Amino acid sequence: MRGRSTYFPWVNQTSFNKGKQLSVGGTMAGDDNEAKKSGLGSFVFVGCLIIGLGVGIGFNLMPAALIIGFGVGFIAMGIARYKTGKW
Repeated sequence: MRGRSTYFPWVNQTSFNKGKQLSVGGTMAGDDNEAKKSGLGSFVFVGCLIIGLGVGIGFNLMPAALIIGFGVGFIAMGIARYKTGKW
């Protein structure tokens, strides 16, 4: 049973990270650029929602502006996902 996990016997521990180097901090080398792309859609959505909130407060049309902010946020999130390939 050498090289096998105690809790998960079907997992072969010697096959983990085969051929991949770990960098300082525990992340795979080259994954930093991918990590930066992964949260862009969420930030775009929240940004559009906050802009809709501000417009709603300014024009005293809160529900309509929030729904428009949601719609624009989802469209912008889809565009960001299309451009980066990450959510």
